[in-house]
Amino acid sequence: MSDEYGFMPDEATVSNLGQLRIDHSRITEQRALELQDIAHVLADFVTSDGIRELDVAEILSILGESLTLGELIMPDDTPAELKHTVNEEQKLASYIDRARLAELLIKELSLRGRTLHEGDFLDGGTEGERFTYVKNHLSDEAYDVFSEDFRDPRVKYSSSFKECAQALADGEVDYILLPLEERGGVRLPSVAELIYRYDFKISAVTPVFGYDAGADVKYALISKHFRLQRRHKGDDGYLELRLPMNEECRLSEILSVSAYFGMTVYRVNTMTLDTEGESTGFFSFTLKDGGKGFTELFVYALLFAPDLIPVGVYKNLE
Repeated sequence: MSDEYGFMPDEATVSNLGQLRIDHSRITEQRALELQDIAHVLADFVTSDGIRELDVAEILSILGESLTLGELIMPDDTPAELKHTVNEEQKLASYIDRARLAELLIKELSLRGRTLHEGDFLDGGTEGERFTYVKNHLSDEAYDVFSEDFRDPRVKYSSSFKECAQALADGEVDYILLPLEERGGVRLPSVAELIYRYDFKISAVTPVFGYDAGADVKYALISKHFRLQRRHKGDDGYLELRLPMNEECRLSEILSVSAYFGMTVYRVNTMTLDTEGESTGFFSFTLKDGGKGFTELFVYALLFAPDLIPVGVYKNLE
């Protein structure tokens, strides 16, 4: 039915759609029960005596090499004009199934006395207090912010970003300070290249404004390992990730799963980096914690997205 101002579908059609949603909900409940059975068996395996010498990340990575929830199946009698729609809806359902399985597995492990934390999936390394950076008024300001979290910070100055990176790689320092983003959120390619080449991790990020409060750039505290900081009530947590652009790339899946876990997208960029003499494209993106942390996403990634690489964990960007 239509009138002068708009259009309203037929009431019977709207009612039918509502009933179909109820039917779909029943199917979702059935899938959840099947996933619960899988999570139960997986949790038994993870906590079994025979593999206690492995940490949970190693076990999940091994399980992920063969774990499957089945292929997408197209019914033979699906009309040609609906095959794309059916296929895409099945894809979305499979994303949620994977996320749900990770969520259920964490709960099952907790029931068995094995509570998972972010630290189970991130290499914390050893924590020192030696810093280096290229001295200027912006980096000095960043250092003043970062050093507040340390008891006895010691600093030396370097002549270039490359010298900073080499000092960190050689173990001469524990942290380096580098400008990460220019005004407007544009990442500095030279710094992104250094982080990638040395497999460095971003431990903290802070905005820096300069003497006249007009600079508006972000500096990063970078180390060889993650620095896990306790997040208190009111803190916002951020997880920075890197995903290769290739035929296996599933950025849409990663973002769908992240949304299921209550996370939001803070930033998405593309970048091209040199890999063994060849240029490789990557997505670089940052997720904002929805209040539960990132453990669920780490479990999901080990099981279903092993090419998803954590690059940084930090808090309170805004």
